[in-house]
Formats: sequence, structure tokens, C-alpha cells
Amino acid sequence: MLVNTVARHFGRNGTLVGSRVRSVRMCRVPVSPSAPLSACAREALPRGSGRTFAVVGAAGAVGAGALWLTHSASSGAETACEDADAPGAQGSSTNPLDALDASLDRPWDFDWDGRHGQGKGGKGKRTLVFVRHGQYEHGSTDEERILTPLGREQARRTGQRLHAMYPGKIDRIVYSTMSRATETANIIREELPSAIPAEKSDSIREGAVFPPIPEHDKWKPSPTDFEADGARIEGAFREHIHRSEAGQDQNTVEVYVCHGNVIRYFFMRGLQLPPSAWLRTSVANGSMTVLRIGKDGTVGADQLGESGYMPVPSVTYN
Repeated sequence: MLVNTVARHFGRNGTLVGSRVRSVRMCRVPVSPSAPLSACAREALPRGSGRTFAVVGAAGAVGAGALWLTHSASSGAETACEDADAPGAQGSSTNPLDALDASLDRPWDFDWDGRHGQGKGGKGKRTLVFVRHGQYEHGSTDEERILTPLGREQARRTGQRLHAMYPGKIDRIVYSTMSRATETANIIREELPSAIPAEKSDSIREGAVFPPIPEHDKWKPSPTDFEADGARIEGAFREHIHRSEAGQDQNTVEVYVCHGNVIRYFFMRGLQLPPSAWLRTSVANGSMTVLRIGKDGTVGADQLGESGYMPVPSVTYN
């Protein structure tokens, strides 16, 4: 008798360890009707292969097919089949990807910002607009990395777009202290009402936000860079990305002018997606990424790297 099931690489505590996965493939192995899935999976493991398996979900009823295992060439793996008898091992679908989808489906953490519960947050919805700086000169110092003529044009178009989308509704502008972001913010502010308060922030400067999976073939910051920059940018996330404060019952719109890595990391963290996936997305120069945070702690994305308001020749990514 056979069972359709999906397996995924897990750590000792049963949580997904994506940083260890290097390659994945699927294989079919028979399952004994008289033995638990964990024993069947262990029996199927290649001995001395250095691979780790863990069954986490099912994609078929007993007798419908075979045990589906994914295995990964990984480092430091010590255990196998830790989650082999996970709930749902007797599902009804015949598609193994259904089980994989179910195994990666996590409940929403409503207290992700520590403001869940009566009296901890306001009733207003927050709309956060993240703008990437315009195209810039690649100088050797930050002072030399100023906007190109095209970068200044991009910033102006973005300012005009913000004014059209949120007329009289922008409550605050926060901008990175790096030259290219500060210059972008100043041009944007020329297109908006002068009364909008603006403040600079060192915490949203560009950096090595989080080790990406897969790794980039050329961009390879040191572990020290990831540790220092990552801690700073995670601190910025906690400072700026949260539901409205207690007593704040009006909807607000805030604009953050910063950098591609920071924006993509915030996007992943805000939506409770794996932060290691940030480098799989792209945001153009002068583009807008919009997150909305509800009073109940839900977070949605209206835009990611939106740049459709620019002529095609003006869309750049450097």
C-alpha cells in the first residue's frame, strides 16, 4: 500500500531551515500499510548521504500512490523525519504540491508588533509608501553618489504621482540620510505641500539586510555586514512598521524614501513572508511599494516596485 506525501527539510525543532537547503528534488518510495510514516521514511533514507528528510503533509489517501520525499544536499543536518507523522497525512488531493502548500501555510501572528489587544493600538489604518531613490552616480563615497539627471527626473515624477494619489493626505515623510535618498526626498517634497513634516533617519540607510536564498553570484557581504546592517534595519522595521498607536483613530499616510534592500526586507517582514526571499524581488528607481496596516494587525500590499507612471525608457534599477 502506498501514500502520497510531501517532505521538506526541517531543523531539530521542526521549523523550516531554508538556509541549509542547497538543492531539492522529489522521489517516490513505497509505504508499508502496517508501519507509521516515520518508520517508512527512515527506511527510505539513503545511508551516509548527508541528507535530511522530514514528512510534513500529505497529498493523497492511503493506497493512492507513494511517499513523496524531497531531499536536500545540506550542511550540519543531524536528524531525519522529525515531523514524519504530521497532521494531514491522510489528505484527499492527488497533487503533492497541495501538501507542500499546506505545510508552508502558517497562521497569521496578530501580535507581530506587540500591539495586539484592547488599548494597545488605535483605530486608524496606516498606509506606508516606500519610495526607492532615483538613479545615482556610482562614486567611491556616499557624497559622490548623487542622482543622475535621469534620477532627478524619476524623483520628480514620483513626487507628482504621490501628490495625485494622496492629495492633502500625506502626514509625514521620513528619508534615509544617504545622499541619493536625501536628494530624492528633497525633490519629491518640491511636488508636495510644504507643510508636510519631514525627518531624516540613519536606521533606514542601505545595507546587507538578510542572507538571501538563493545566494547572489556576485553580491556577497560578509557575515559581519549581515549582522551589523541586519540588526539596524530590523530595528528600523520595529520602529516604523506597526499598527497605529493607542489613541490614533484617524487613517494616516506616511512616505519613506530609502533603498531597495531595505524596502524589500520590510515588504517580506511586513507580510510575514520568509525574509531570506527578499532578493527574489526587484524595485525600480523612484518606484513605490505600499503596505497598509489595519487596526487589527493585518497587513496587505497594494504595490511592490510600482513604476508604471514613468516612461519605459526612464525605468532603471541601478
